[in-house]
Amino acid sequence: MVPVSDLESELDEGALGDILHEVVETLAPIDRTPCSPGERQAADWLAARLGSVAGVEVALEDEPSWGTFPPTATGLGLLGIAGAALGKPSAGRPEDPGERLAEAARAWAMRLPVLG
Repeated sequence: MVPVSDLESELDEGALGDILHEVVETLAPIDRTPCSPGERQAADWLAARLGSVAGVEVALEDEPSWGTFPPTATGLGLLGIAGAALGKPSAGRPEDPGERLAEAARAWAMRLPVLG
């Protein structure tokens, strides 16, 4: 294998194993759920670790995880449910607006992805 850096060619298997062990021991106990404080803690630690290598510059950037997607999707879904509930009853649909609202809400909820 061709070394990707001079540093890699200077490391023996024992030193590389020690580095990998340190990284895993440091990052494994941290909850790194996306957008969590733990994710930021891990990023800060990695940035400091990489920044200690000569000639390496590290910059962390803050990015919105979902932007305005959840509020927009929720608002549009609620508008759709309200429109379905307030619409005219048709063949096969309940007469009562409350029942139409419940039916529309069930149909909308069935399209939501299941979060695991």
